[in-house]
Amino acid sequence: MLRLPSLQPALIAVTIAIYVLPRAAVGGANDAERKSCFDAKVEALVTAEIPSVIPETNDDTIIMRWPWFFDLKIRQVLQGSAPSGTVTALSLQHTYIDPARKSIWWLRRNSAGGFNTLDFPEDAELSLCPTGTPPMASYIRPDKGHTLEESRRDGERRYGRYP
Repeated sequence: MLRLPSLQPALIAVTIAIYVLPRAAVGGANDAERKSCFDAKVEALVTAEIPSVIPETNDDTIIMRWPWFFDLKIRQVLQGSAPSGTVTALSLQHTYIDPARKSIWWLRRNSAGGFNTLDFPEDAELSLCPTGTPPMASYIRPDKGHTLEESRRDGERRYGRYP
């Protein structure tokens, strides 16, 4: 009988990467908090995608999703309220998206004073957040003495920007 090496350590590392680290990277936001409601559903053009610096790990953990900066040029607010023009929103991504393929964005106000994107199909039917709903945790919480803008510049220096 052929014996293969145990895959248990690798499976544990992948499980941690998929379920634990992304939640740590997003400042503790959980799925229920992210998906409970939205503040704005907008039609927008992606004008920039910049990954934040991937969190360091001390083992062979694979990070599947981490926060990115997206500049969204809002064409129309379909529901809720959002400013006109271009807004920067934080999104959890694995790689760049095709800006021509996605035009509807669900936005939720975050604790950093901006927006987090929510991942829903364009035709999803969700509820607007009731007036007074506190913002969700920002997908990026910079270290003390570091700003979101510095995090964005760090990511752009390391990985570049698209498109």
